[in-house]
Amino acid sequence: MPNRHGYVNDEKTFGSTTDSFPPAFLIGSHTLTQPLVSIEYAKAHLSLLGAFSSLSKRVETCLPEDLPEIAQHLDYTPQTPRRWTWFVCLAAERFHRWAKVVTANQDVESWVMAQVPPLDVLMIWHAYMLNPAWYAEDCLRLPVLQTLHTLNDRLIPAVIVMGDPVRYQPSEERKRTWLAETGTPFDPIEALKHLPHHDVICPKCEKPNAAPYLTSEGTGYAQQGFKLTCSRCSLTIDKSALAMDKLAQDLVKDHNSDKAKLDAYLPGTLRSPTDQVYTKRATTIKERIIQSDHKFRRSKEASQEDWKRKIKEDFGYSIANVHIFLRSIAGPRHLGLLQRMLDRVLSAYTDDSPFSIDLVGAVIRQGSFTSKMHAFGWTAPGYFDKAIDEIVLAHAITRYHAFLDLMAPSPASFFVPTLDIDLVWHTHQLTAGRYADDCMKFVERYIDHDDKVEENHLANAFDITCKVWQQRFKVPYSYCGCPLPGDTIGDKLQRLTRKLVASKEQGSSLRPPAHPDIPPATHASEHNAVQALRNGALSSRQTAKLHHQRRQRQKKTQERRERDARRVRRGELDPEQYRLGEMHYPAFLTPVPFPQLGLPLGGCVPVNQTTCASAPGGSCSAGGCASWGSACGGGGGGGGGGCGSASVCGGSGGGSACGGGGGGCGGGGGGCGGGGGGGGSGCGGC
Repeated sequence: MPNRHGYVNDEKTFGSTTDSFPPAFLIGSHTLTQPLVSIEYAKAHLSLLGAFSSLSKRVETCLPEDLPEIAQHLDYTPQTPRRWTWFVCLAAERFHRWAKVVTANQDVESWVMAQVPPLDVLMIWHAYMLNPAWYAEDCLRLPVLQTLHTLNDRLIPAVIVMGDPVRYQPSEERKRTWLAETGTPFDPIEALKHLPHHDVICPKCEKPNAAPYLTSEGTGYAQQGFKLTCSRCSLTIDKSALAMDKLAQDLVKDHNSDKAKLDAYLPGTLRSPTDQVYTKRATTIKERIIQSDHKFRRSKEASQEDWKRKIKEDFGYSIANVHIFLRSIAGPRHLGLLQRMLDRVLSAYTDDSPFSIDLVGAVIRQGSFTSKMHAFGWTAPGYFDKAIDEIVLAHAITRYHAFLDLMAPSPASFFVPTLDIDLVWHTHQLTAGRYADDCMKFVERYIDHDDKVEENHLANAFDITCKVWQQRFKVPYSYCGCPLPGDTIGDKLQRLTRKLVASKEQGSSLRPPAHPDIPPATHASEHNAVQALRNGALSSRQTAKLHHQRRQRQKKTQERRERDARRVRRGELDPEQYRLGEMHYPAFLTPVPFPQLGLPLGGCVPVNQTTCASAPGGSCSAGGCASWGSACGGGGGGGGGGCGSASVCGGSGGGSACGGGGGGCGGGGGGCGGGGGGGGSGCGGC
């Protein structure tokens, strides 16, 4: 019989494919007899991740003659994946073109034959859906995504029909149709020579300009130092100017008209944790911005075009000036919810893309998770064909339901998943329509998946997650060997967990079956830590505080290891579990270089949709390095040799790079530590 949480107290339930799951799952007050995510879907997702890994390897080993001449110098290394970043930028363009023409009026098999996009485009779509709140809102708000809104649950079924995505070959008819609709060959590598430039509209005179993706000076559209002089009015166009143009266009749309569509509202304002469309709040936020100052307000005699032009002129064609201005009007008394909402809105304005997230950054951030799944061997074809191995996925799915159960009574909580839970959570999100419905039905609010979380917040939240899980289910949260928090967290945490924990009953089916793949998969999903960076480069005081917090975490981790060693000697802890902890970095203490294009690093935590991560960019983990306009050192940041330039071709300004040795890292004047700190683009480049 299942206990209070729907988990049976009999580990024999993991003995075969047919009885790998407990007979029931409990999420809050709801009892489920079938899991929200199937083993088949988890397998299909892993095969897709394996295909992405193979695609990355293909790009890495691509012969120079297969690339445009300007890109042939872009060598690929794990520290400076400039070729990969450029490739993903082109994939995002192909996704945009596909979104404009894709249709949805077919069954899955027919749709795969006639509509499925190339693997690089699937990769962009996948990363987009793993930002579920943004994706769900954009599908409602943006006309270009209307068809994808009807295809919310199509991705994983399509992968199942395709079989191994690496080996899937489209028909000749599909190749011809794709070429006609997008102007590029179906094969991602062949397409590289067909995308030499990106069309940008001048924010001042509205003349189309062809912006090269790459230049030898590092000023191409896919590079950190993008700049282009308009051929008509001579305006210097950069990403900030393009973002300013995008914001002005959204501000002047008439949201009060009877014929107003959802794209008249600002991104990040339409959804709430309990409302799919919340136009009242969206209207309030937009009007508050417009009425905040004469720079935004429309004069009585101005046409819509005049109004738009005035906004751009008053802010000097720079979205950075809007950031500064809105912070000033929020004032010190309003730096809470209002400032977070303004930060969320403005985070959608980084360039001229219609989408509300940086799709290139989203793919790059997911690369860390994909690499971990690949390292486990889970992405290999046929890896989970045997029933005894499927137990690993069944256990992960069971734990995911417990994770949702943990969140259901705790709307203000901030819990961090382990890798196995994160895999299932990602799979659930890839059925976007069902994910939204399931969240509302079982958790009673929409659970966003935040992949950019300040590193110290994340590390502390993982400790809390471990503690609450242990108290709720009476089993450890992680079995990977990392030292878990003990009983010295403090009275404050004890008070918190007493509020969160609803039951003291057992959860025996959450204990891991005897399979070697399970312990490492319960390591924290840490492809998520970013350094706090809300208002530009970190001050020296903030940097020192972050270093101190990292050192404290390292000290605490060491103390826990020593505690666990004593427990092993007393026979209170399995020596094998202790040994596992010596085979990998402790959670949130892993140096992860991230130099390309100033893109933010991120990972996964559940949050209410109104709760936002603080960083438009940042660095990863204690001792990690590289961020957009900021940097971190400490604890061996960046590893021995450091890592390259923020620009694809070594441009300067606003960059980030990691110092060597024990060196810190720098970028945009916010760097710290030795070896490679300071402003500019650091080391690397062309």
